[in-house]
Amino acid sequence: MPIKTFLFNPRNPQSFRDSTAKILKQHFKGILLAPFFYQESLDFFKKCNEQNIPYITFNTLLENTNNVSHVGQDSKQSGRVAAELMNKVVRSDRKLLIIHIDADLEYSIHMKKKEMGFKHYYKEQIPPQHDIQVLKINLSDNIEMILVNFLKNNPKINGIYVTTSRVFLVAEVLKKHQINNHLIGYDLIEENLNFIREGIIDFLLFQNPELQTNLGISYLIDLLIFKKNIPEKKLLPIEIVTKENYENFIK
Repeated sequence: MPIKTFLFNPRNPQSFRDSTAKILKQHFKGILLAPFFYQESLDFFKKCNEQNIPYITFNTLLENTNNVSHVGQDSKQSGRVAAELMNKVVRSDRKLLIIHIDADLEYSIHMKKKEMGFKHYYKEQIPPQHDIQVLKINLSDNIEMILVNFLKNNPKINGIYVTTSRVFLVAEVLKKHQINNHLIGYDLIEENLNFIREGIIDFLLFQNPELQTNLGISYLIDLLIFKKNIPEKKLLPIEIVTKENYENFIK
């Protein structure tokens, strides 16, 4: 079964709309999609439903859609795992910072859920930890200046949680200015691995995008060609990567 790939700019909702419009014109038998933009994805799924095109989602789970399956991690639970790890290394009298890099939270549902999970974990602690600040940074911003000034004005911050794979951008600043902060982020891209080797990043949460897409394609084949039943939801484990075990995740 031939597979065709369509790409979109994750910072441009119109790019997503353009790609999904092209998909609908080609009358595919099935679709595997990362629904990065919330309303745009709902509009696209409505049209898929009208044309009876089955679709599987991965990475981000949207509620109240007719997707035949979903593959990915529980984003809210991912945030809770990050908070649990942070709670083990940061003293209770210190403040915490959540950083969203290059994300419009109106669209980035998975980042909002990560933030929610992180905060909920600390609210459930005894005593509750409420002093969690949130910083949104665009790639076009002077990340170094913004972060250094923010930490200078908030000296009690000792733990930083970055909700994307761009955690290395924060690690670069911490290293350059010799700022001692615990740091947690996502994914095994080479830039992040360099900083976890140095111990500047404490933990990486591995989202396993390759496995997500492979399983999604496999489920489509099972559904369309072999007429098999496929799971409505396949949640992948939230894997924790450290300086001591990162080599086990590298192929």
